[in-house]
Amino acid sequence: MQIDEFTSEWKKGVLDPDAEVSANALTRTARPVFRAMLELGDWAVDLSGLDPKQVSAIHLAVILRATLRRKEKVKGWSDALRVARESLAQSGVDERKILSGLI
Repeated sequence: MQIDEFTSEWKKGVLDPDAEVSANALTRTARPVFRAMLELGDWAVDLSGLDPKQVSAIHLAVILRATLRRKEKVKGWSDALRVARESLAQSGVDERKILSGLI
């Protein structure tokens, strides 16, 4: 798989504010992130340029957890955490529940 294919797969869940949040749906979001990092390297995951109004904060939190140990090498990781926090605040959801261990 190429980087664009991995990216389009994980972004399906992240860039859908109304995305399903079942275990299967979250796995479909996380799997291509792990594959991209394993097959291409940490640089293959780019979390920059996300808009808080256009993301599923829960799917984004899954990506942030999946990449936590390599956050220094994942482009836009800190910005993505800020985006997740803003998205949760806009939705009135307590960020501590969703982002526990990340903040």
